[in-house]
Amino acid sequence: MPRAAKMVMLEILKYGYQPKIGLGPKADGIIELIQLKRHKGTTRLGYKLAYGGVCGERLGVTIFMQA
Repeated sequence: MPRAAKMVMLEILKYGYQPKIGLGPKADGIIELIQLKRHKGTTRLGYKLAYGGVCGERLGVTIFMQA
């Protein structure tokens, strides 16, 4: 586990988080992590690479267009 993840885990445990128990005032929140769906050919928030990727090799500029 990465160091940052351990630090976050220790911090939330300090404030009373209990694994496998829902969050919220009544402990009835979601327990399982939300899974993200992967879409082939897009990057993150519905954007895809335009013109095949890097446009300026020396500048390292990547152009994106809305998917």
